[in-house]
Amino acid sequence: MSVLEADNVRVAFGAAEILNGVCFSLRAGEMVGLIGPNGAGKSTLLNGLSGILTPDGGMVALDGRPIDVISREERAQSVGYLEQNAVAHWPLRVDRLVALGRIPHLSPLRRQTAEDERAVEAAMAACDVVALAARRVTTLSGGERLRVMLARVLAGTPSLILADEPVAGLDPLHQLETMKLLHGLTRQGVGVAVVLHDLTLAARYCDRLCLLSQGQVRADGLPIEVLESDAAASAFGVTLKVAETGGVRVVVTAEKVL
Repeated sequence: MSVLEADNVRVAFGAAEILNGVCFSLRAGEMVGLIGPNGAGKSTLLNGLSGILTPDGGMVALDGRPIDVISREERAQSVGYLEQNAVAHWPLRVDRLVALGRIPHLSPLRRQTAEDERAVEAAMAACDVVALAARRVTTLSGGERLRVMLARVLAGTPSLILADEPVAGLDPLHQLETMKLLHGLTRQGVGVAVVLHDLTLAARYCDRLCLLSQGQVRADGLPIEVLESDAAASAFGVTLKVAETGGVRVVVTAEKVL
């Protein structure tokens, strides 16, 4: 059971403190939504958890080991990272781009096997990009490209996934399909941390929400408890209510906080 933890993490860019004493954990088998207003530090936290960014204070650990002592290859086998607005700089075919997700599992002397090919095919099918296989990734729409980038992450079969706004720019159908896919992975033992601005999707699909505001964790717990908390009202400037219609949770704005 993989565990990724941030302990008292601090990140500053010049005089601006982006994260201040943040503690966070992600365990295999759960889906955690990172929510909060713009500039709260959500993407910065994911960058620290992935090992891309080295905190100015505190520690990030993967299965009890400081992440900065784990090789990039070993890290990539366990932690998949979908960055915000991920782009492809080369006009690769979609199927070849997705296949790059298998690189952490390949040694210099080992070529792709049938197992690698199956992982790539499964990832493309899960993200509904099989029909795009022969297209050049640079010709895709923003939503198509995002689904391809997610397929590349899934092809690596990580035990933990960090996804920064994976539904931004997607049409409603693919927003729902992407959230169902990510939530479904938790039933297979994968841990997912996802940055979301759509609070209804957060309430509907996440097992837990972590609310960030001004670089600190203001609330962490069950979705309805976090969304209807005073901390959420203070962070977003409005009071929120979670209602249910047709068996589906929706989040409504009750009133502006004075």
